Amino acid sequence: MSYYLTDFFRSPHALADTDTNAPVLVALSGGADSCCLLHVLREYSEASGCKLYAAHVNHNIRTKDYSNEAERDERFCRALCERLGVELFVLNADVPAIAEQSGQSLETAARTVRYAFFADVMRERGIKILATAHNADDNLETQIFNICRGCGTDGLCGIPRTRPFLEADGIIVRPILDATKADILDFCRENGISYVTDSTNLEDDCTRNRIRHNIIPELVSLFGTPQRAAMRLAATAEQDVDLIKSNARQFIDSNEGRLPVEKLAALHCALMTRVISLSFKEKYCVSLESVHVNAITKLINTAKPESSVSLPCRARAVIRQGELIFEADTRDGGCAARKYNVELSFGINSLDGTDFAICVNADGESVCHAPSGFDKYSEATLYYSGEATLSARSRLEGDTVVDGGMHKKIKKLMCDKKIATVDRDSLPLVCIDGRIAYVPMCAVADDSKKDVNKKKIKISIYKKHGEDQI
Repeated sequence: MSYYLTDFFRSPHALADTDTNAPVLVALSGGADSCCLLHVLREYSEASGCKLYAAHVNHNIRTKDYSNEAERDERFCRALCERLGVELFVLNADVPAIAEQSGQSLETAARTVRYAFFADVMRERGIKILATAHNADDNLETQIFNICRGCGTDGLCGIPRTRPFLEADGIIVRPILDATKADILDFCRENGISYVTDSTNLEDDCTRNRIRHNIIPELVSLFGTPQRAAMRLAATAEQDVDLIKSNARQFIDSNEGRLPVEKLAALHCALMTRVISLSFKEKYCVSLESVHVNAITKLINTAKPESSVSLPCRARAVIRQGELIFEADTRDGGCAARKYNVELSFGINSLDGTDFAICVNADGESVCHAPSGFDKYSEATLYYSGEATLSARSRLEGDTVVDGGMHKKIKKLMCDKKIATVDRDSLPLVCIDGRIAYVPMCAVADDSKKDVNKKKIKISIYKKHGEDQI
């Protein structure tokens, strides 16, 4: 295997900048990529002396319709790790049920469950490094996806070789990111490495699969190995981004956090926009979109005192006494969302003063069509006694929901699930007899989950056009 180690493999410890005796956890699906990584890391661990572990999640997504591939994959991973002498941790999770209860998509729910499990294993075993099998094809898919969404330079960087894994107080590394899918399959074939195939990866039911099956093969036929060119682009873009970020940080620090308009206007536009974005994100923990940055740039170039533009998080940028200032937007009551508490009826329920509407359907009824101007945002199945009162209200400070036997703060759940900051105070909390039963995109309360003795209802949340939907 030495040729592979030389050409494509990067030491997880070098990537993580840690001692070579630090233990490593491998995310193992059973597919060709992760099996290749496990075999390479096993050889590496024998040479370096580090302890190697693996973790597998049975999401229970591919069951009846896929000849129970999920169970097959779990058996395969258990047998593989036993043969290689690698300790394996396995989680069996009902992801379809979790997705239904939380209102998340299957992919989002699966990823959330998977990384939460990895974090649990790492904390319990004192592991600081998680190795995943992302490769050069994955990186090219990501770059294409980002470009088509109108990304900036950051999006051209593709998949980072490392990133902090805050939930586990560790780091995620990608040791075989330079290998193409063809490299990996060749490696498995030449070294007699078996693996399983996920049938859902062969379908064209999602954007990434369509890029993988249709666009990348065409690029390969035209250019041979566009994945390697994409990796070079990523490396160059990352260097440029690092330089601009460093200069932006230096500008902010040298001005003690203040943003003098005259000095901003004298900067190169690439540096000015980075200073704007970095300053806003540090204050509000939210990234500005290009439309906001462009509006602020025009504000700076005009430099008219007290001129302003509205921004996410109910904030605004304003020119005052020669400085660009980010502050709460209190105009027209913008500082606080309207508080509401309304009783729900079956069918469509409008929530005046918000961007949301709610449809309530009894079991077996056809789901409501989205109101004009709205798109599906989230949905969940709830169970309740038929005599109970259904209502929806805005979030209050200190609100919690009982999920998994634990009282969870809704404010933290919304932050963890990356609910848009501007929506957090107006997002409807569905209540049963006054108790919070459903937090869209976040959680379903324990006493509203599946219960054969209760009636079933479908809750669909709709949002006005223009924002992200599931």
